[in-house]
Amino acid sequence: MTEVEITFEDGKTRTFPKYTTYYEITRGLEENQNILAVMVNNRIHSLNDRAERNQNLKILTLNSTDGNRVYTAGLKMIFEYAVKTVFAKAKV
Repeated sequence: MTEVEITFEDGKTRTFPKYTTYYEITRGLEENQNILAVMVNNRIHSLNDRAERNQNLKILTLNSTDGNRVYTAGLKMIFEYAVKTVFAKAKV
């Protein structure tokens, strides 16, 4: 099995098996409870996505600007779904 090298924002580097999910990669980190997503090479990824190659990883939490955008976008989608479910002809 091949491994990938993940470099975190603070410069620390760790090695994981290839195709490890970002959830598994971030599970042992201190800020784990507030992680919403990760940014890999300036692209936002779900925690369910898998690391396929060596990369730089930025953790997005509710306290970060990008993390807050992810959270807000999720709330908007949930709101739209709820409105469409309750009021089928409503336009949001």
